[in-house]
Amino acid sequence: MYVSVISIDALIESDLKHFESLPNMGRLLSKAAIVPKIMSIYPTYTYPCHASIMTGCYPNKTGLFHNYDRKTGDWKWYRDAIKVPLITDYVDVKTAAVMWPVLGGADIDILVPEIWADGEFEDSDERFRSAASPKGFDFYKRHKDKLCWMRTPAMDNFAASVYADIIKEEKPGLSFLHLSYLDHQRHNCGAESENVLHAISFIDEKIGEVLSAFESAGIFDDTLFVVLGDHGHRNFTKYFYLQEAIDRKGYGDRIHCYTVSLSSQIYINDIDEKEAFEVLSQIALDNPGTIDRIFTKKELIDNYNLDGEFSFEVEAADSVAFKDSKSEILLENIKRASSHGFLPEKGPFSPLIFSGFNVECSNLECRIVDIAPTILLLFGKTPKMDGKSIKLKFSY
Repeated sequence: MYVSVISIDALIESDLKHFESLPNMGRLLSKAAIVPKIMSIYPTYTYPCHASIMTGCYPNKTGLFHNYDRKTGDWKWYRDAIKVPLITDYVDVKTAAVMWPVLGGADIDILVPEIWADGEFEDSDERFRSAASPKGFDFYKRHKDKLCWMRTPAMDNFAASVYADIIKEEKPGLSFLHLSYLDHQRHNCGAESENVLHAISFIDEKIGEVLSAFESAGIFDDTLFVVLGDHGHRNFTKYFYLQEAIDRKGYGDRIHCYTVSLSSQIYINDIDEKEAFEVLSQIALDNPGTIDRIFTKKELIDNYNLDGEFSFEVEAADSVAFKDSKSEILLENIKRASSHGFLPEKGPFSPLIFSGFNVECSNLECRIVDIAPTILLLFGKTPKMDGKSIKLKFSY
């Protein structure tokens, strides 16, 4: 058995009704077992989600709870940001990964990780050379002309072409592909829009390239395709400037928010947690409809297996996103946009799709940490993880 894991960033269960009518995802879905609801981690950011998919562990073990390093602002591109073993560390087959987050420098046979140059007009060779495997760098060089810095859909054109060539030429037993255009379109245009439908059609074309590669390699019928999303998206129509509100209370040098859209991690300095909680609570009272909940460190550990140097996580209210730049106003109306980072139980939810070998699955829900042990069980591996394997039934 070959296993191909394809992450369609921001895929949600309602997207499947559009994909079903398209030729390539429709082909996979026509013979698929579908778990409609993946319970993601908190906060639902792309890099921590993909770290949990690759490890079967929650953020308190992976060490990853944000896309960026707070102190440097750098993206968490490199595998050393993850503090536990990866799926690929356990298997005895050839492995490959293309544009999958947080894998730079990982011990993967053919690796082209998600990474890019510092500037739009800078050459990306050295960045990829530092992060890809030797074979992966060769595939990168072959298709680098398709890249346009970190922009999509160019990044997905590159990813699909590289992945297709790897499949045809290397036939890895376990491989991973990350496609991000759907997520970018949702950020820019809202959770549901004509642009999102266009992105779905585009993704279907990329899936078609992938399926053709498996057919050309003669391994399509021997492959289990595992297609999933990492998080949902929620629309918002207002920005709340949380750090500005903290500053106006006179606590700007002691309470700092590290903000990306729908939730914010709060760091404190020279102030005890009780006083900081009172300040945040008062801001919520003074600005009704902006803050849904303030989670303490204990609540985060107990309920979401989330731990870090921060003291609180603040969840935005419905239709509100946080922004951390300076502003003359605290609350700003905007055109509809969409983002993630929110509590995973709020939804919408990503699906988990298994296609091939007449696979059957009765689960209506699973956790994102259940994906890794499920994949590893296919290879006869049962390492200890936070997740538990999903029961699959095959008829060959």
